[in-house]
Amino acid sequence: MPIDEQKINRINIRSEYFQDILDKVPSRIITYGSIGMLVIFIIIIIGMKVVRYPDVITSEAVVTTSTPPVTVHNRVSSRIVSLLKADQDTVSIGEWIMVLYNSASYQEVLQLREILRHVSGSGFWEKIDTVKFEELTALGDMQSGYARFYKSVEELRLFNRLNIQRRQLTINADRARSMNDLDRQLQHKLTILQRQSMLSKSDLDRNMLLDSLRVVAKTEVEQKEIAYLNTQSIVEELNNTRVSNQLQEQALTKENVTLAADYDNTLFNLRKNIFQSYSDLTFQLTEWQNKYVLDAPVSGVLNFYDIRTADQFLSNEQKVFTITPVSGQEYFAIAKLPITNSGKVRVGLKCNIRLNNYPYTEFGMLKGTVTAMSAAAKEGFYSVKVQLPKPLVTTLHKPLDNKSELTGEADIIVEDLTLYDRLFNSIINKNTY
Repeated sequence: MPIDEQKINRINIRSEYFQDILDKVPSRIITYGSIGMLVIFIIIIIGMKVVRYPDVITSEAVVTTSTPPVTVHNRVSSRIVSLLKADQDTVSIGEWIMVLYNSASYQEVLQLREILRHVSGSGFWEKIDTVKFEELTALGDMQSGYARFYKSVEELRLFNRLNIQRRQLTINADRARSMNDLDRQLQHKLTILQRQSMLSKSDLDRNMLLDSLRVVAKTEVEQKEIAYLNTQSIVEELNNTRVSNQLQEQALTKENVTLAADYDNTLFNLRKNIFQSYSDLTFQLTEWQNKYVLDAPVSGVLNFYDIRTADQFLSNEQKVFTITPVSGQEYFAIAKLPITNSGKVRVGLKCNIRLNNYPYTEFGMLKGTVTAMSAAAKEGFYSVKVQLPKPLVTTLHKPLDNKSELTGEADIIVEDLTLYDRLFNSIINKNTY
């Protein structure tokens, strides 16, 4: 088949044209390409400056509170007689949660506890006088102690009602006042009689002088002498009466001292018996509560462990319930920091905590601040305290329930660097070696 030379020439011409185009790259393409590469490089640099890539140390962490939840265990193997609270109830410290089987009626024990609370504290003896005893007959091992306490209080009340010594002291006081009045009267009479005696003696002496002069009769002198002797006799009788009265006063004073001592001694013994019986009964009540009552050691929300109903049997040391405090709580985390790189950690660093209970992709993380670090490591770990916000709110603004002992991982931000800083710091550090 003959070859068309004209077609071959045209093909060669076109090939040369395209070859010229391919051999010479247009300057516009080079310009745009360079600008594009520069823009991409600038974007990468800006991105490296913007993207945060902090230096963190990851450790295990436990979120807890300033007052952690308290778990109560059973002390003896027994069955539940009465459930006094329900799950999720808010309880106060000292409130009874449940009563275990025993020989006493817990209702009567509650009455006994109120009686003892009434008389406790300041003004004990004033309260003893006003306390009202109930007829409690089902106190079990505390029955005899309650009877002794009741008996000792009633003996004191009877002693105060009869008040024999005080009444006798009152009578003696009246007698003493009468004796004092009598003594004053005797003294007044004695003063008068002594004056009369002096005058009678002067009259006798004068008549005796006249008798010696034979001026008066002998019988008159004798009458004056008899009058004087009568006056002297009365003075002596008054003196004797006064001495007898004073002796009675002394005996009365001695009797008063004996009565007062007897009163104080009896009152002391009665009060001692009351206080001793009160102390014994309080101790018995405390022992009974420790053995048969599970109460709230702190105030908070009650959470039962597999407790369904009364008459349920509890084994010894069984975990029964937990009380979680709810008011005035401060949350913090305790992180177990490994020894490696621990020198970078210091107070004031920021910390992000991812909780196992709440997936951080859905709930976010907790942000905190390092507030303390242990001085020495224990079993290869330092203890780091991280203060958390109050209330607990995550980075996604989701509040968490009032829970304690939440586990997770803590990322302690040692240095908040960008990707640019991390890259060039690595290059600089390599050049320094």
